[in-house]
Amino acid sequence: MSLAKQPKGNPMTATIARGDLASLATILETQQVRKLDAVVPAKLLHVNDDGTLLVPGLGEAKITLDGVTPGDATLGMSDLAVGHLATRHDMPITYLRRCKTEAPELFASNANTWLARDNRSAFLRTFTDPDGGIGYARAILSDKYRVVDDLDVLMAALEGARSTGHEIAIDSVDLTERAMRVRFVAPEISVLAPDFLRGYRTPFANGWHGEQGMQAHGFYAPGEEPIIFAGIELSNSETGGGAFTVRPRMIVKVCRNGLVITRDAIRSVHVGKQLDAGVVRWSEATANANADLVKSQMTDAISTFLDVPYMQRILAEIGAKAGTEIDRPAEAIETVANKLRYTEGERETLLAHFIKGGQATAGGIYQAVTSLAQTIADPDRAADVEASAFEALMLVG
Repeated sequence: MSLAKQPKGNPMTATIARGDLASLATILETQQVRKLDAVVPAKLLHVNDDGTLLVPGLGEAKITLDGVTPGDATLGMSDLAVGHLATRHDMPITYLRRCKTEAPELFASNANTWLARDNRSAFLRTFTDPDGGIGYARAILSDKYRVVDDLDVLMAALEGARSTGHEIAIDSVDLTERAMRVRFVAPEISVLAPDFLRGYRTPFANGWHGEQGMQAHGFYAPGEEPIIFAGIELSNSETGGGAFTVRPRMIVKVCRNGLVITRDAIRSVHVGKQLDAGVVRWSEATANANADLVKSQMTDAISTFLDVPYMQRILAEIGAKAGTEIDRPAEAIETVANKLRYTEGERETLLAHFIKGGQATAGGIYQAVTSLAQTIADPDRAADVEASAFEALMLVG
């Protein structure tokens, strides 16, 4: 597995696209020791003309004849942190990000004008630089933000999964600045879905389709069975990208299309009590409380979602809509793309996958959305598109 190249001034971020558990755990452990969180009055923050962020009191202390004086810290700013700054002060995000890239002095002027008028406190999530260079401001959040760290979530979720006694494997992992996602699959819990997959041809190179291998008595050639596995997707954000969430995600065996049921998600929002100003040191009791909650919710999710009757109920509901004939495919695709805000490139790929899929039905659009998600390189965007498949089905079914 390869990691994304580390940008200068951004030493502790990485993107794993469809990576493995060991690599994810290694990165999270490395990040954990570099985290530095602080609550700072927003009006004390200052953006320099080079686009860096000056944070008073966050740097190394200086010893002088007058005593010990807290030092200031100069931090690079993530694209996400710039977005948080824009949202906080009702500035256009695209404009502010462009200023930072093309006219840093204009970015500084805009940011400092509004920071000077901000009477609130800001919760900064940062990484220190392991090589002694400038650190990295990765998020600017509310001082009521409740931290649930990725490493704690991962360890607690794995413990919760083990405690159930099910055979559960890791299907894929993503880690971005915005979120961590871990997808589990339970191969021992599955259903045959011949009606849902009948006539479907994967748009990918393996050439499988739902009729292949079916004999007169309903038998399937090995490896060509229309099987759907039970699974779970766990997601968490350390940087304001959404609540800790566990939701069902069923996986089609032969084409890896993921069927995410967003409405049945178990969520825990990142809102807590107001934090005091200064560097935030998270107690062991806080970490343990978060871990207990994650383990409990993971255990509940496994008992609820990794269940054949649950899968059959969901597939029956999808099937009731999936059989709707699509007479005007281009028009239906346009409706879905506009309503769900797909890009032009995504719309074109969606239409191509729908045609290649061979199902001229609402179910064919559902399948095309889930296969489209597999072609998107950005893990955050891919997850959003995959999760939108059910809504796409409701639009045309």
